Amino acid sequence: MIFLTVGNFGYLEFTKNNILNFQKPFLQKHQLHIVCLDSTSFKILRRWIGKKQFRNITLLDREIEIEDFSKYGSPNFNFLTRHKLKVIREFAAQHQGLFYLDGDVVFFGDPEPFILQKPDKDIIFQSESLADPYGTWQCTGCFYIQNNLRSLSFLDEVIKSSSPFADKNDQEILQIYLKRNHIHDIRKFPNIHLDIFDPSVFQNGKVAIDLMWAKLPNCVSVHANYRIGKRPKIKGLMLCSAWFYFDPSSGVQWRCQIELLLKRTKKFFNNLLYVPKL
Repeated sequence: MIFLTVGNFGYLEFTKNNILNFQKPFLQKHQLHIVCLDSTSFKILRRWIGKKQFRNITLLDREIEIEDFSKYGSPNFNFLTRHKLKVIREFAAQHQGLFYLDGDVVFFGDPEPFILQKPDKDIIFQSESLADPYGTWQCTGCFYIQNNLRSLSFLDEVIKSSSPFADKNDQEILQIYLKRNHIHDIRKFPNIHLDIFDPSVFQNGKVAIDLMWAKLPNCVSVHANYRIGKRPKIKGLMLCSAWFYFDPSSGVQWRCQIELLLKRTKKFFNNLLYVPKL
């Protein structure tokens, strides 16, 4: 199966974490394609991948030259995510099936068996809401798409609808498109078969990190969304044991590790000193 992620220099640590994730035995049979949006990240990753001799990684260079880590809601973030939809559309047309993942998605198991359980579905999303799992707020950072006329036409329409919304990101644009078509349950969208993954298996950041569902034995993926900024995302993935790339020169990673160590130490001593009421 082909997996795709899009990144730049600002997301370099996350991309390296993705690559190391794909060296786990359950993912080694799959191919991860990485589209770099700037020449700096492409050159660094090309050297790093070559040195490590990773066999299931394909690197591609697009060079739109936005290198910064773009925070949620910023103009650069909105631009990058809208551009991401076009890249997904291009790659989806080249492969029988494509799994797109943002840099802050990590797998604990092979997602392919769960996709094979839904052979009639055109697009399968990571759900973003336990209260309304089939609603209009679906994740555009973790989903599977089949290469067929229904899926590609759907993506074309979503991309076309984004032109008036320069201040919106890809997920907001999808939601606007669904609402404009009077959809409240994505399974009822006409002429395409949309569905979701089980939210306890393919987990968003709220359930994976806030509720610590990442520790559940059936968890296949965690997504550190709903965390704004590099440090909260890395810290959240570390908390889930989903951070594999340690850079000794990264002050952000050191701070995350120290904060988690202090938190665990405090919890240990609180439990040690706890005296139950009689």
